[in-house]
Amino acid sequence: MAALTTTVVLAVAGTTLGYSALTSSVTLTLDGRTEQVRSMGGTVAEVLESQGVEIGPHDIVAPDLDEPVEDGSSISVLFGRPFTLSVDGTEETHWVTATTVAGALEQIGRGYRDADLSLSRGGSLDRSGASLEVVTPKTLTFKIAGRKAITRTVTALTVEDALAEVGVKVHQHDRAKPGFEQLLSDGD
Repeated sequence: MAALTTTVVLAVAGTTLGYSALTSSVTLTLDGRTEQVRSMGGTVAEVLESQGVEIGPHDIVAPDLDEPVEDGSSISVLFGRPFTLSVDGTEETHWVTATTVAGALEQIGRGYRDADLSLSRGGSLDRSGASLEVVTPKTLTFKIAGRKAITRTVTALTVEDALAEVGVKVHQHDRAKPGFEQLLSDGD
């Protein structure tokens, strides 16, 4: 019995040592989260595949996928995600690797400092991305009920929104030029 126990212990130890000798310890960073992994992969692509990490066309991987991996190597992946902006009613989609709204806006070179945003700048972006509605400030001239014209800066998308922001209550039979649902531009 002692011989059998010794044989089993040696077999397990040998298997463990063999696995350690055939694998590499790699530092894997995915969107800023780092972990140590072991893999038998000889290239970056093989290590990522062994860890179940799928790479898409908008992802950034360093080093390149075909680079060799050895014990102690580091691999970094930034996942691309769609970031759809609707700015004053005009929609456009960008691919970003940022994980926050603020980071995504920075990557595409947009600040929108004084704008109203539908999401918090500190809000997270997961791999499915996000849609952000942006209403920029506009300087508008209002002439209400024949009174003297006033100029105000508002963050409004439509005439109706702008009137509400300056405190004008719109009633059922009121009219506006342009119409209440008209999208605004700076200087209207």
